[in-house]
Amino acid sequence: MKRLLFTAFTICMFTNNLLAQEDNYMPIDYTVIAEGNDSPFQNLQIVCFNKYFNREQLPKAFKDKYDLANKQLFKKKMLVQLFYSDKDKIGLDKFEIREVKESSSDIIIDYHLVNSDSTNDSSIQSPFIVIQIPKNTKKQIRFFANGKELGKGQDLYIDN
Repeated sequence: MKRLLFTAFTICMFTNNLLAQEDNYMPIDYTVIAEGNDSPFQNLQIVCFNKYFNREQLPKAFKDKYDLANKQLFKKKMLVQLFYSDKDKIGLDKFEIREVKESSSDIIIDYHLVNSDSTNDSSIQSPFIVIQIPKNTKKQIRFFANGKELGKGQDLYIDN
């Protein structure tokens, strides 16, 4: 009887431990490939698994300026591109990546939009950032802007 109780207890603890690990997030190394204040889009998140998607979505002058068609960018990596337009002229002119992390099912990109230069607050700003992370097409990518999760993929474009 003791052995049966011990076995049942061990199975419960092992299962509970496995379920708890599902929610564990680990940081992902990322590299900033390009950033600036000349975004060609307003309020858009793009995940690129290969150069062909970038070819279709981004203006040629923008791709050329930041070398975003370079095949080397996509070798075992993918690009996450964030675009914003500060139409309300409140001075949001730069992306700051807080963290990039993953669990067994998700990749989370957590960032803030900040006012890094108060001298340009009276004009419309269009910041963007392009980061490179390890390629993983099986995980859901979730974006958190200024502490709030963005709308469940409605502005997320993925090319598999």
